[in-house]
Formats: sequence, C-alpha cells, structure tokens
Amino acid sequence: MTRRTILFGVLILLLVGTLLPPAEGSPSPAILSANVTDGVVHASVNLNMFQNITAYQGSFTLPQFSGVIQGSNLTVLTGMVQAAIGEKDPSAKVANLALRASTSPWMTNSSIQWFNVSLSFDVRGVQTDTSGSSRVDMAWKSFAVPSNVTVGGYEVNNIGAGYLVGVASQFANASQGGPSSPVRFQFLVNGHPLLPRDFPSLVRNVETLNFSTINTPVSKWTLAYDSGNLLSWSLKGGLLGAEISVIINEPGVTTRTFYGLFYRMTSKVTAPVRSVANGDSITVVFSDTPETLMAISILSVSVLGVVAFFSERRLFSGFSRKRQRR
Repeated sequence: MTRRTILFGVLILLLVGTLLPPAEGSPSPAILSANVTDGVVHASVNLNMFQNITAYQGSFTLPQFSGVIQGSNLTVLTGMVQAAIGEKDPSAKVANLALRASTSPWMTNSSIQWFNVSLSFDVRGVQTDTSGSSRVDMAWKSFAVPSNVTVGGYEVNNIGAGYLVGVASQFANASQGGPSSPVRFQFLVNGHPLLPRDFPSLVRNVETLNFSTINTPVSKWTLAYDSGNLLSWSLKGGLLGAEISVIINEPGVTTRTFYGLFYRMTSKVTAPVRSVANGDSITVVFSDTPETLMAISILSVSVLGVVAFFSERRLFSGFSRKRQRR
C-alpha cells in the first residue's frame, strides 16, 4: 500500500469527523421515546415507578392488577390523548394507541412495589415538506392528560388522587409532633418542597400521563449517535412523584429515610442522521435527491483532492530537502 493511499484514507476519516456532531455518552433508558420517520412519529411511554411507603405505613399498598385498555375505553383514551396533544399542535393526529398497566405485589425482601404503565401511539400531521427536506414539529411532546384513566376499574393516570391522598394525610398529621419531637418530616411533590398542611392536597398532582416537564426545546437536549444511522436527542429530567423524608435526631446521630412513590422523567427523540434540531423543530432529509448526492460527492472529492495534493506536496518537498542535504 503506497503512502498516498494511506494518506487518502486518513483524510477521509478526518473529513467524516468534521461533518458529524460530537458523540455523547449513552443516556439512561427513556420514559418518553419518539422515533421520527417519514410521515409519522412513533411514540412510546414506559413508566416504571415504585413505592416504598408500605415500609413505613404497613396499612398502605397499591392495588394489585394487570390489564390493557381495549374496546370503547380505548376509543375514549385515544380522544383524550388527541385533545392533549392537539393543544400543543392542532395539526397533530393520534392513531394506533395502546396502553397496558400493572402493579407488582409488595416485596418484603426489597421493600418495593412496582407500578408500570406502557403507552404507544403514532403522531401524524406534524411534518411539513419543503424542497429536499422535511420539518417535524415536536412541540406536542409536553402534553398532559388530565382525566381519569382506568384499567379493569383501577386508576392508572391520576394516581395521586386515587391512591396517595389518604396516606399523605397520615404523614401530614404525624409531622405535627411539636418542636420537642425527635422526628421531623419534609415533603415534596414532583420535586417541589411543601408545607405539611399542603401535602395532602397537592399530592393530587401526581399523574402518570403528564409530560409538561418535558418543555425544554429538543435542540437543547444532549445530542448523540444511535445505531442504525440515527441521531438522538436525550433529556434527563428530575425526580417526580411524592417524596417524604423522615429525619430522626437522636443523641450523637441523625438518620434520614426517604419514602414515597418515585420515578425520573427522561425522554429521547431519534431521527435520521441527516437531521438538525432548531427549538422544537427537527429538519430531516429522509431521502437525498440525485442532485444533493452529486453535490455532496463533488464537495467531498474536491476537498479530499485539494488536501491530498498539498499534503503530498509538503511530504515530497521535505523528502527532496533531505536528499539535497546529503
């Protein structure tokens, strides 16, 4: 293999590196995922929440169930999601929706009970085609469904109002032990600290199908490469749900224990590698035209040819000078 061939190969790698964005580390699995394809965005929600309140208040557990929404209930839920997303983008159309929800039994060995909700749907009508590219509007991602959603008679959306209000009142009452009590309580709902008296009423705001916290524009998320010739934008949000800190002050030692129902909101959007995010809009080239491919080819060959010419010329000049010194 000649020196010129090796140099040409290195220059190709360097050129590719300048055309693509820097890679980032792989983020944690997303709760809300959206895959941008030509004409449709495939969205999925996977909420894996857990509660450990039972370890403190043994009379509290979530009901154990497993099921899917189907039939007329599925039609109603599709309408709810359509209305919520339509508030963000009136042109968006929701289709192929499916929802499954389940809870685990209380596990004494790990002091955890799981609450899982999965939702999938397609979003159409958010793509605007222009010459050679398409603009996809992702502003709908921060939608919120306010209504009750039930699976087999069990609430899976407004879980704060459905399950947590009673035990929240018990915690709030227990916090009134007086200044001499060695036990103190701190309360948070969706990351916001609250006074004990406000905890039972504001815990109602815990909703599984509320993505209003994902309001940061996609262009400000973390950019990375994905497998399959894709780019991805990821956002790691804060801890959501209801959180109770129990602080016990004893002579010489202070202990803090956390109880509640928790989950961390994370999100991820994937699109073809020739995509650029600007705010909540993603400009995508789904299929390059022959003219575009020819222009890229001419530019790449021209740049490589010029760089190779001057690099080889410098190498040859240096070699000639060495021979003249001899």
